[in-house]
Amino acid sequence: MKRSLNIIFLILSVTVLINCSDKRSISDLGQLTKYINNADNGLVKEKTIGVITYKLKYLPTEYLVHKQLDAGSNKTIIDSLSKDYKNSITFLFSIGPSDDKSFDITQYGVTNYGEFANLIEKMCFRANELIYIQDQSGKEHKPAIVQMENINALEKHRNLMVVFHNEDYFSNDFSFVFNDELFNTGINKFLFKSKDINDVPKIISKS
Repeated sequence: MKRSLNIIFLILSVTVLINCSDKRSISDLGQLTKYINNADNGLVKEKTIGVITYKLKYLPTEYLVHKQLDAGSNKTIIDSLSKDYKNSITFLFSIGPSDDKSFDITQYGVTNYGEFANLIEKMCFRANELIYIQDQSGKEHKPAIVQMENINALEKHRNLMVVFHNEDYFSNDFSFVFNDELFNTGINKFLFKSKDINDVPKIISKS
């Protein structure tokens, strides 16, 4: 009886180890992208206020590195890119109409060219003043870079690439905060848990 229990315990232990290993490692960028986009993993946040939707996505170093790779990339290149990205924390912040609406966000509330130009100027050059990380102590940390990616695009939404220096406060839970002076929806907070950040799986390199 004792031997049978030991065998069962061994099988269960191996199963748990396999499951944990599978979660922390995947085979390609496509699988990592699916993992990131799965809201259950805590890396994407979404909030709708009125007719405006804010979508926020944490972009892990692993994702950014492999987005730049080509078929001939090897471990040396991967390690070099990883070193370049390790000192930063990156988010993709999207502002657009809610799912039941269809309008260009850069024309929302705009009645003339002057108001349009003012909105574009704020989105391109002042967004860094409206975004910050709030750590567990309540202290605010401004981004190093905020860059609009699709200013002249035909999409209804606009994307902001937001980069912070990788500081100690990211080792704990934190909030990404957007003080919306563009569309006056107030202060919007998106909570990220350190466990979700740390649980991002690694891509197993074949090289």
